[in-house]
Amino acid sequence: MSVKSAKSLYLRLVTDIDFLMLISQISSKEECKRILQELGYDFTWEEWEIATTKLQIANSEDDELTEEQLRWVSGGITRRSGTIFKFIEDLMR
Repeated sequence: MSVKSAKSLYLRLVTDIDFLMLISQISSKEECKRILQELGYDFTWEEWEIATTKLQIANSEDDELTEEQLRWVSGGITRRSGTIFKFIEDLMR
């Protein structure tokens, strides 16, 4: 388990729309966790929090956000009851 793994997943979700759509269509937390672990993403909720906080701080230090980042911040990419990031957070708790 590692912060590096959590950061890698976060970045892949932001940059790989096909992967994002695949993950967002998984119906259960157990299935999602199994698939993510099979793909090599293995981290705790605390490691996810550390990784996402570091990435958000790094993004906030940039002068401008990309269109894709703006969509994420404004909730343009969602998963039923919230963002895919909320789903991942719930999964890891």
